[in-house]
Amino acid sequence: MRKILSLFIIGMCCFSAYSQNLSLTGSQDKFFIQVMLEASNESVFAEIESDLQNNPYVFMVRLDRITNGLFVVTKDIQAIDRAIFDSWMGGNESQIECYREGIHGVHEVLSFNANFCTLIED
Repeated sequence: MRKILSLFIIGMCCFSAYSQNLSLTGSQDKFFIQVMLEASNESVFAEIESDLQNNPYVFMVRLDRITNGLFVVTKDIQAIDRAIFDSWMGGNESQIECYREGIHGVHEVLSFNANFCTLIED
């Protein structure tokens, strides 16, 4: 009986370590990017949206054409910064008025309003 109990405990420890290792390697944070774009025409907005939707590291893109707010959620990346995001903008990075990033589900997502750029500069 002791042998069976010992084997069971060893098996559970091995299984626990294996499943913990799987959860660490299989889970990556999703980042979000909030950008306020300068006023532009519809064709530029459509190009930005299309470039981001075709990016393999982008999970979701939302472009609010009323406020010019752009919201992006990433996937399958270890980190994000302004230089990386600029490279995803397909040559339209000059349209960015202000930029903000965070970890999806951890950091607060701010509303796109007239004070957005002022709020993130504080």
